[in-house]
Amino acid sequence: MTHDPRIQALLPALPLLLSVALPTAALAAAATPPRGPGAHLATAEVLSRTLPREYRLDGVVEAVNRTRVSAQTRGQVEEIRYDVDDFVQQGEVILRLRDKEHPARVAQAAAQLKSASARLVRAEYEYARVEVL
Repeated sequence: MTHDPRIQALLPALPLLLSVALPTAALAAAATPPRGPGAHLATAEVLSRTLPREYRLDGVVEAVNRTRVSAQTRGQVEEIRYDVDDFVQQGEVILRLRDKEHPARVAQAAAQLKSASARLVRAEYEYARVEVL
């Protein structure tokens, strides 16, 4: 039997070629999805559930509206009820001032008012006296 010399030259390399070609062909066949009406498809069960709408973000929150708190009178702070960045409802007392100086100032203002009233009465009396002359 005569063989083609080209085929005889490839015979020693045949086991090596088969060891590479067969696994490659098997992988290609496995990667091809089955076709036809009886094809097996993977399935998963669908569940309905409510997911919470929650976001966790890093950042800095700044107020759109800022309010400056200041006193219309002076005095020493006796009590601070809130800290910086605390939420305060409208009308709540934020701090208390010591009121030892205020009663003295009110008494002083009352005395000045009484003195001014007495000067007014005297000035009106003098005006009326001079007008007669």
